[in-house]
Amino acid sequence: MDRKVEVLPMVVLLLNVLTTICRGEHLRLNPALSYLVKAEGDKLQLECIHEYNVTAQGSAYFAKNGKMLTLDNEDDYIITSKTTIINTGLGTKVIKTLIKDSTTLTDNGTFVCKAGNFEISINVIVFQALSDIGSYNCSANFYPKTEDEQTLFLTSVYLNAGPRILNIECINQFPLTLKCNVAGYPQPNVTWEQDGNQLKSTIDSFDVLMGESVIVHNKNYSGTYTCLATNEHPPYNASDEIHIKGMF
Repeated sequence: MDRKVEVLPMVVLLLNVLTTICRGEHLRLNPALSYLVKAEGDKLQLECIHEYNVTAQGSAYFAKNGKMLTLDNEDDYIITSKTTIINTGLGTKVIKTLIKDSTTLTDNGTFVCKAGNFEISINVIVFQALSDIGSYNCSANFYPKTEDEQTLFLTSVYLNAGPRILNIECINQFPLTLKCNVAGYPQPNVTWEQDGNQLKSTIDSFDVLMGESVIVHNKNYSGTYTCLATNEHPPYNASDEIHIKGMF
């Protein structure tokens, strides 16, 4: 996928501090990213970790687009808090966790982990169409637009997505064919298991084709077949299974 986006004279400055340490306080946000891309329906989980001593003022909390998120927030975020005593000289650690099991487009925005005068932000981007994922080319033209003075800046950017299994297809004829349809960017790596054992191509039993398809030559094909998809982006792995009973 290769798309071109032309940006006219415009400068975008993105500044984000991932960890703040000051006056006996240590504030950090997990994941430690400037932005987090999610497909609609993916799980969202953020952790705001606040370590402090007795001189610190104000407890940590989450905010979204400048508005504090309460326990009974309108966006159905589940917010929990866990407090422990630590021996690092800071005294107390509080972990605030924000969870939403299935994201929607309304979850786009800037989330802030804040304690007193300190804060850390992360931009959450939720996209709807799986066709949007992939690589993009971004270019900028600087004016005046004369042949000698024009400068062209070109770079590649990526809209990444963790693995997702769309469905498993089964063609019930001999030889039995199973196909696992996956999405994600970079393209997920696909492996198969039968009853917990990884499938590999063999002379008389299985053909594993390009990872996504399995052809079963064994006439006794009963079992639980699991498709596993992985790449380097959250949620990192996905799986689905199909139960088959019978014999040709």
